[in-house]
Amino acid sequence: MAGPVGLVLSQHAAGADVRRSRTVSPACGSAPGSETSRAPPGARPPCGKTVAGWSMMDRRLRRAPDAEWVLMYRLGLRRKRIAALVRVTPAAVGYHLAIARRQDPGLEAQHQAAAGAAPIPYPSPKDLARMDGVIAWVSAEGRLPDGRSDDRGERSMARWLSGRRREAAEGTLDLAYSAGLTKLPGWPGNRREITDEARWHNRLAELVDFRQDGNDWPRHHDYGTEREHTLGVWLHKQRYKRRRGELDSEKTELLDDAAPGWKRGRTRGRPPRG
Repeated sequence: MAGPVGLVLSQHAAGADVRRSRTVSPACGSAPGSETSRAPPGARPPCGKTVAGWSMMDRRLRRAPDAEWVLMYRLGLRRKRIAALVRVTPAAVGYHLAIARRQDPGLEAQHQAAAGAAPIPYPSPKDLARMDGVIAWVSAEGRLPDGRSDDRGERSMARWLSGRRREAAEGTLDLAYSAGLTKLPGWPGNRREITDEARWHNRLAELVDFRQDGNDWPRHHDYGTEREHTLGVWLHKQRYKRRRGELDSEKTELLDDAAPGWKRGRTRGRPPRG
């Protein structure tokens, strides 16, 4: 099997450390000028050629969930490890996995069992030192880091904590992090916060499904169905928070990857589809 998952499968069977694995060069696609040279999502560029529109974004925007990424997750690899292997953002992998878990309720149990059977040395000592640094900062400042702070270091800590909250919401937070972060006020992410985070990711998956069904952007008024109304209200809120600078940068990136064009929405005067 070619590609990152083929390499992972062979190394997984041999008991090799996936941390040192390297991705295999993708197979070549069609030549420029052919019918497939427009770079549809998930397609591959021609050998030695650069075609307008070919990029790693094509891989991110392929129809979710990506079978290779799901298989690697099923084998016990974590979201960040998969992202490093296929060279996309962890947020993009997380989006695909959120849809895969909805489609296959047993996926998470298989992932946990595989991860337990073949432990991966993660978090590393450097990762744990990062956690200790965040905890020390919070203890000294008496507050959690602010993602909108003028201080670059504080913004970095806020992003790091946001990532751990999301993992807690998805049920994938490493036990070492789970034990250490209990020292922070309000951790584990107070239950309401975890529930809200999980709901946000579910809404994004529902939005992508809605668009892939051939619908235009959902409206929060003059809507046709309750499904459209629910998604329209949610999307309107994301746009409002972004304009006010209140939308988490990681969520903005995830929306950009999964639903390109969400910021603008419907073209004024354009009739709804279908």
